[in-house]
Amino acid sequence: MILAFRDLPAAVRDGLLAAVHGSAAPQWHVRIYEDLTWHKAVAALMTGALSLLAVVVVAVDERNLYAGWAAALIAASAVGSWLVLTGCHLWRRCHVRLVPRAVLATPFVIARLTSEDDEVEIYPVAELYRVGATVIEVTNRKTGRKHLEHSVSFMIGTDAVVWSDVEGQPFLEYLHRAAGLKPGSEEPPGPPSPAAGSDPSCTWPALLTSAASRPATPAPRRWPLALKTGVVIGLVAWLMHMLLSERDLWYNVSAYPTSHQCSRYARWAPFGWHRGEQFDDLWAGRLFTEALAARTAGTHAAPSELELWKAATAAEEYLRLMPTGKHRKEITALRDDTFWAWGGALGRRPGDIGLYLDLFPEGLHASEARRLLVPVAAESSRE
Repeated sequence: MILAFRDLPAAVRDGLLAAVHGSAAPQWHVRIYEDLTWHKAVAALMTGALSLLAVVVVAVDERNLYAGWAAALIAASAVGSWLVLTGCHLWRRCHVRLVPRAVLATPFVIARLTSEDDEVEIYPVAELYRVGATVIEVTNRKTGRKHLEHSVSFMIGTDAVVWSDVEGQPFLEYLHRAAGLKPGSEEPPGPPSPAAGSDPSCTWPALLTSAASRPATPAPRRWPLALKTGVVIGLVAWLMHMLLSERDLWYNVSAYPTSHQCSRYARWAPFGWHRGEQFDDLWAGRLFTEALAARTAGTHAAPSELELWKAATAAEEYLRLMPTGKHRKEITALRDDTFWAWGGALGRRPGDIGLYLDLFPEGLHASEARRLLVPVAAESSRE
């Protein structure tokens, strides 16, 4: 029968572990090949740790990430947490339960333990017959190297079982000596030797029968815990990113006296603790200063159309990013006046006047703009 290791009775698990460790003298076992559980555990732990480290590095080093990055950090944290939990599970399985790939033989039971899929293939010796061992010499056509392939085969009821990569001769010699098994014979084994009377495996068949009748225990699910851990780590990393970004943005606001730094702070730090009445006054003051400077930025004290356009755009940024700012009324008038000055710097072309009226139908200069458009409309109608 094939049972999951966790579903075996405690006495059977302890006996199998003792045989694998070599601590039970009457029992015999042979390792098939090195188990890769340890390597998988280390790989999962390292990959998961690197994923979590990458989340922290991105949160600390990068600045001004979009809100969608929060979901990316949470997803990466969930995957990294799952890998770490899987690595811990494999590590415990390798260093606590310690079930390597091996074949175990006692006078009463033989078993093959496979730690990769956590299953045990186990049979009573009393039901075995026609047992044999095969050794085949195999030559690699590419390299020319030769190696031996061992296998053990036996019948259990009407089923034929073959275990590859098992050194079968010690296996057969032990069962022949301890349980009276005759290799290749159709007869069942004889009674175990008297020395095996103290072997605890004599009680295993009944325990295995009861274990096979019980429903299998579901494997532990690590995704729910990984998702919860990933959400916590991702949100903490995103909060750390926002705090560091807010600090750097406010430093730029203090170090560079431009309205552009104020708009960057308002855009990337919407919940910054410096975003208050003082910041509102600071930003509005810079907008008025830049608008005044734009009117005299050109040659011969003539206003520069580029600087005026920048000032109007900066005022628009304030109105968009500060919906509850106390200077909205003044900045609205400043944007209106600066945009009208920008049109004057371009020569009051009809298209610029029409654009002004589209943006400010009730603006400060709306009546003057309509008056300037009347001659243009009359000239167009005469043509």
